[in-house]
Amino acid sequence: MVVQIPLPPPTLFYHNTPSKHDSQISIKMSETTIDSYLAEITKHFGSALSQDSLYSLSERLQSEFHEKLQESDISMLPSYHHSLPTGSERGTFLALDMGGSNFRLALVELRGKEVSKEEMHVRRSKIFPIDDTVRALQGSAFFEWVAERIEEMLDMDEHQSDGKSHPLSMGLAWSFPIEQTSTRSGYLLQMGKGFAATHGVQGRDIGELIMTPCTKRGLNVQLQAIVNDSLATLLAEAYREPSTRMSLILGTGTNSAIFLPVTALSSTKYGQRSDDWHDLAKHVVVNTELSMHGKNIWPATRWDRHLNETHTIPDFQPFEYLVGGRYLGEIMRLVLVEAIDEGLLFDGETPNRLREPYALDAGILAAFER
Repeated sequence: MVVQIPLPPPTLFYHNTPSKHDSQISIKMSETTIDSYLAEITKHFGSALSQDSLYSLSERLQSEFHEKLQESDISMLPSYHHSLPTGSERGTFLALDMGGSNFRLALVELRGKEVSKEEMHVRRSKIFPIDDTVRALQGSAFFEWVAERIEEMLDMDEHQSDGKSHPLSMGLAWSFPIEQTSTRSGYLLQMGKGFAATHGVQGRDIGELIMTPCTKRGLNVQLQAIVNDSLATLLAEAYREPSTRMSLILGTGTNSAIFLPVTALSSTKYGQRSDDWHDLAKHVVVNTELSMHGKNIWPATRWDRHLNETHTIPDFQPFEYLVGGRYLGEIMRLVLVEAIDEGLLFDGETPNRLREPYALDAGILAAFER
């Protein structure tokens, strides 16, 4: 990561009016100081990019990955999905995608490759932004908010529960850790990304937490599948392209899923699964929880260390804190504030709100880049 700081015109720091000669010297010194600071930043963020460093980093990460495949209850989590889509599946489903910044809903029609060139058709969709107010909702209040958004999405004339029509099947992509107990159930684990939803309900079945307020509202829906967002990405692309074996999430957070032989994971990883599942499963889709890997392996700058130390959950997602969309803006903010405190930017004056943690959104950085 190379950070580029927008440079203001050289600034003179005088109590008295300088001579022309003094002004020229001061401008040169100011430029040299800024150049030195930029060089220091570039060195910090680029120091681990040599070929030897990358090879060493890769070896250490591989060692950790193999270790977590054998023993970890928060990463390298095997799903209950032991096969990939064939592309012939058909039907209409409500897709729910709970991300770190948005809750997306889409009414999706799968038509199958044999029937249509457009094998996956989105009838309609809605996006509901997730701000700090939503992130602060605790326990059942958060899942009530989810049910309200589902209700807004549905055509109530078609999908209100009257006992006459079949429930609309829903599938949930959950962008957070979950201890899967079946294809449609799993225990809620700590979420991260600033969410408080697990307060008072951590360890409860996420399917039940979502269906309870939906039933209360009379919504004619049924949650049929729960997957991590990285699994959902892999499965969705495999429906279109059968050679797909791996997915990568690069958004508010970061994660990956991979289709592995069952034997790549220790038997203890699978918990109390039925003999029928083991008889059928030769491969399994694994949620790597990539964001949780690499503590004491990834190179960290002083700004990265400050972000981690001041985080509400230090060390919980060490990789995500370095590269996640939620954190890139904060890293940049810390660099800018340091430069301001050193008198290198804006005459040492801090722009409005820049002292507030996470006030600089990564979306603003993306706009600068464009």
